[in-house]
Amino acid sequence: PVKYINTDAKCYIYKKSKRLFNFNLARKHAPPLYVFEGYSDCVTSYAAGLRNGVSIGSTSFSKDHLDLVISTGIKHVVFVLDADNAGEQGTERFIKLLEESVGGVVGLRVEIVTMPEGSDDPDAFIRALGYKDGLSNFLKLEKLDVFTWTLRRGIASGKDPISVAESTIPLIVNETSYLIR
Repeated sequence: PVKYINTDAKCYIYKKSKRLFNFNLARKHAPPLYVFEGYSDCVTSYAAGLRNGVSIGSTSFSKDHLDLVISTGIKHVVFVLDADNAGEQGTERFIKLLEESVGGVVGLRVEIVTMPEGSDDPDAFIRALGYKDGLSNFLKLEKLDVFTWTLRRGIASGKDPISVAESTIPLIVNETSYLIR
């Protein structure tokens, strides 16, 4: 069964393709801004103490979402989708959106958290260990910069590492830290 019914046509106040759930509170505690897939991921992390998390309510982070984040001056985003095919495809679409929209412009640091094998999503991961320990362990998960994430995915799918690295140059330029860049 479907967990949520989300249609922009039925709600004029909250349009999930344009707004980020909990953004009004999270932006006060960002950077970084944690972007989760589901509302429950955001709510559970908030209950555990993570005040800088938002939800897209799906796997589609839109250009409107990106514009909203950038317009408020947030320069560090941690992107965390579920550990399933939809989450992986959503992360790939997010990287493509970054390439098209802000590639080559210094000023936006993006990190990707890939949930560990066997975990379902951040909500279940945090709750399984108890809120305090769950959040602590969640925050310790490896965060990859966009270049490293893209390179690993490319190599795993059999692509030439040099061509993958060359294609990510605009995203490397985005990194705000001269040392990391």
